[in-house]
Amino acid sequence: MNKKILVTKSSMPNLDEYVEEIKDLWDTHWLTNMEIKHDYLE
Repeated sequence: MNKKILVTKSSMPNLDEYVEEIKDLWDTHWLTNMEIKHDYLE
């Protein structure tokens, strides 16, 4: 087990999955509290 764990490197999602997840935000233009993803992400 020579895999390094870098504590300064962020864990990033797959870009395509991320874009698909936030697509609703672009469709609604709602980027404030209580928007469509609020409960899901909380």
